[in-house]
Amino acid sequence: MPHSIYKLFLTGLIFTSTQLYAANYDFTPGLWELTTTSEGTIIDATPEMKQILEQGGSLKPATYTNKACFIKFNLLDNEDGDDCPKNIKRINANHATFESNCRDTNQPTHSVGEFHLNGKTFTFAQEIESYSDNLSLKTTMTGSGKYLGPCK
Repeated sequence: MPHSIYKLFLTGLIFTSTQLYAANYDFTPGLWELTTTSEGTIIDATPEMKQILEQGGSLKPATYTNKACFIKFNLLDNEDGDDCPKNIKRINANHATFESNCRDTNQPTHSVGEFHLNGKTFTFAQEIESYSDNLSLKTTMTGSGKYLGPCK
């Protein structure tokens, strides 16, 4: 899966929000390990693009793990000028769903997903559909986070 989609997901998911905070959700601030698995499926593609993706292995499942320090748990945000406005529905202190539509003219993207928070762990699932002139791609992402301790 293209690393840029993963980075875009994590950036929007964790680092930029002002709407969902630890004080309102069952979340422990500190050092967290985040693991994400992504897999792509071609919806539609030119023969050349399909061949490139299949030969390059970018559609196969890929897992990424990293660590991050969170003072507060930031999931999603709608900032001024945001190309990806988000609709967040809080179910309860442990569960939220979201939907996003990115208006990037080069590659519009639609995503839906949900989070389950449990104090020192969380899980999420998300489906992302992106479209361009020569490729329509569906990416499925699942992941988890676990609290490691205070930030160092």
